Amino acid sequence: MNLRRSSILLIAVVGLLASNATVNSQGRQGDVLVTVTNDKIMALPAGGSAIEEGLAVNERVEKTLARGQTGFAQTLNRFLGIF
Repeated sequence: MNLRRSSILLIAVVGLLASNATVNSQGRQGDVLVTVTNDKIMALPAGGSAIEEGLAVNERVEKTLARGQTGFAQTLNRFLGIF
């Protein structure tokens, strides 16, 4: 089950990153910054207000990625996307 879920998430990430080229051709407004603090994940889009998502007790962020106006954060339990 985890392999299937991981495969679906990977396909979604690749599709969203591939669509970033379309966003760039329409006039890029700025990049998003994804950062992790002790108890939350924050996304800071250029020219916009911060987006915050709290982390559960003992939840650890495994990976973050930001390209253009799209950002992601992956924990052991969740996959969060910022568009």
